[in-house]
Amino acid sequence: MNQARTVLAANGFSFTVSRCRTSAAVAAGLLSKVLGYNSVCLTCLTTDTPGVSMPTMTSERGEGSFDRWAPSYDRSILQRFMFEPVHEAVLRAFSAASSAPHDVLDVGCGTGRLLEAAARRWGEARLTGIDASEAMVAEAQRKHEGDARFAFRRGDASALPVEAGSFDVVFSTMSLHHWGDQAAGMREVARVLRPEGLFILADADVPLLRRLRPFLKWTDHVNFREPEGMQRLLEEAGFSVVMWRRFWRVMRVQLFVSRKT
Repeated sequence: MNQARTVLAANGFSFTVSRCRTSAAVAAGLLSKVLGYNSVCLTCLTTDTPGVSMPTMTSERGEGSFDRWAPSYDRSILQRFMFEPVHEAVLRAFSAASSAPHDVLDVGCGTGRLLEAAARRWGEARLTGIDASEAMVAEAQRKHEGDARFAFRRGDASALPVEAGSFDVVFSTMSLHHWGDQAAGMREVARVLRPEGLFILADADVPLLRRLRPFLKWTDHVNFREPEGMQRLLEEAGFSVVMWRRFWRVMRVQLFVSRKT
């Protein structure tokens, strides 16, 4: 029996999948997001010819891939299955550790989805997003034009374009593995936080890719940290880890709540 094919806009890229293979499309789209590839093409055949082809990945990585993703980012299937649950987890983690913030920063903000969720919780908060992708920042600015609560800037985690001691909380979700200098980025987060401010960090925990990284050229631009390495970086940057846990949202995610000491 033939199954109708469905075209999904997953991760801003095109997937042609049979309905029974949606989860495979989600996983392939997430892999492309995590690794920063420009495109993934996954074709799931009908039951007449069972099987799933291997994803093909282009060599364009980094900011360019996120620039291309920006126009369709908010429609990505990964918003529902991955990013929104992670956003909810980090917002809940902050609420459990502190009262409502006045100034919020999201490093690697994309089009501002996490900050939108924060605005629904904390209506009076000032919300700032920084992202390395010019197109992501432009889309965020377009979406929130006229809303004085939101501000978006292009910048690198290792040199945040904001003043020291400006924020009560800094969030970073599914972004750290793309930071070129993670230690410098964490020092920058500490710099821009107010005394006793919180850094809520969530990132993919992918042990297999960490082990294979020396042998895979296409993972050179990403750096996944094991929990022990993440805690060491945080402590060296001047943070005290308040809480750490793992949870699953399509893939395993590690979440740290750290306080500036």
